[in-house]
Amino acid sequence: MSKNQSMKYIWIIIIAFLFSCKSEVKEKKVVKLTNTEKTQLKDFGNKLEKSINNYEYELIKNSWNNSVFRKRVKGLAKTEQTVFDHYFDKDFGTKIENENIDLVNKLKFNSGKIFFSKIIFYPKHAEIVFTMLFNQNVDFWKYRVELVNTIPQLTDYYSYRDELWKSRNMKNLIRLNARYTATSQKRHQTNRSLTEYAEYLRYGDSLSALESLYKVPETHLIGNGLSLKRINLAYNLGDSILAYSLERERELNQSIYIRYLYGYYFYDTLELNNVFGELKDELGISNQMIDSLVQLDYFWN
Repeated sequence: MSKNQSMKYIWIIIIAFLFSCKSEVKEKKVVKLTNTEKTQLKDFGNKLEKSINNYEYELIKNSWNNSVFRKRVKGLAKTEQTVFDHYFDKDFGTKIENENIDLVNKLKFNSGKIFFSKIIFYPKHAEIVFTMLFNQNVDFWKYRVELVNTIPQLTDYYSYRDELWKSRNMKNLIRLNARYTATSQKRHQTNRSLTEYAEYLRYGDSLSALESLYKVPETHLIGNGLSLKRINLAYNLGDSILAYSLERERELNQSIYIRYLYGYYFYDTLELNNVFGELKDELGISNQMIDSLVQLDYFWN
């Protein structure tokens, strides 16, 4: 065998060895949930349903993992991370923990019931969808669940009305304030508009207050919070103002919940059918519940 052939043979062996090592490392990184772990997560969802329906706080409180949630707020620049860490330690962390308690209170003080609708498995975690049923209202909620030291832990939650994970919502909030600093004209406009809104409300001028909310720049819209504030205010001003507000929000915001409110108010069956079709696929709710929504027996609120 010539020298060149020997070198070529050696390189082939080296490349094959490196490729096999890379494949082994890649396989080790992807550790999928076992069937036993999937059963464990599903059982946890059933226990959580029972616990909340008994208006108990212990399981949901002890299962929330603020440390893992904190790591879910990722992709921030160094300065943004510093701001987030400061406010998380000072205020955000406690508020997020309390929002889980508020879920129990919402059901307890409104005679509601929660139903485990669907579980979606991913390689390392699961998402559990819940339906909340009240007297004539319905709402939907989703938790991210991970096994932390073999124990199921709640690590994030998703609002279907906002169509945002809480971690994503916090990231947007931090980035918004970092991008539009105290010297930003859009931030000044936002602050002026919200101040005017509060002042007009204090003097009982709801129409001017609504106009002030529509002066908030689109750059400062996070989720559906501002849209719902405007719609709720318009609701108190009568049908014509509400109709105007819903039409405007439908143009500005393609959220499924805003589309639902629009379709519900105008009884736009095409819009409603599209919304209910998306809800059924996503939430795993029963045909009976979909029928109740279609017939407008229940209101998504």
